[in-house]
Amino acid sequence: MIRVFLAHEHRLMNDVLAAVLQDDPEIQIAGCAHTISKALAHPAFTSCSVVLVSMKLPNNAALQLARAVADTKAPVKVLVTDLIKSNAAILQCIEEGAAGYVYEDESVEDLVEKIHALEQGEFIVSPSVAAALIARIAELKRSSQNGEQNKVSSQWDELTPREREVLELLAQSRSNQEIAEALIIEVGTVKNHVHSIFRKLDIRERQHAALFTQFNRQLS
Repeated sequence: MIRVFLAHEHRLMNDVLAAVLQDDPEIQIAGCAHTISKALAHPAFTSCSVVLVSMKLPNNAALQLARAVADTKAPVKVLVTDLIKSNAAILQCIEEGAAGYVYEDESVEDLVEKIHALEQGEFIVSPSVAAALIARIAELKRSSQNGEQNKVSSQWDELTPREREVLELLAQSRSNQEIAEALIIEVGTVKNHVHSIFRKLDIRERQHAALFTQFNRQLS
């Protein structure tokens, strides 16, 4: 049995959808709400299988609801309805946590088909949306890599010249005593430098220093 929760701005539409969907013997209506706050507070909300949320809810409430469900880590799948045919709008819904979408001009049969598909772990998308998803994933990967590179460069800039010397020797698996001898400084001073390096780079192990140094060299 697929337990479906309905979230639409108009109570009448909730009632109409509930009546139509209950014609399917495998679908059970768990509850209805016409605002995001009432939906989240409903006792049946987190125990349902699929949430149908309309994009016609004001103030981007459909996206807020999808995000809220994703944050709870509950096994609930959000199906956004009344969506315009826009790849950008679909991608936004998916990025917020929606598991599927229904265009505003699709039929009840299409809606039921997508509810069953979600319950079976499937995600029905058009070829154009699939292509847009692939492009978006590639873009996010590039952004993530660039962000990581910027973070490493910024952290390297925070180190003093002496700390960079100590870091290079740490990356060579040198002990504090060996570093002190190489730089002709006290072991206690080396420990202070190591502590400062760990804090600035947000690391906790000497092995991490080697990884950071290797990554920084690749960026240079």
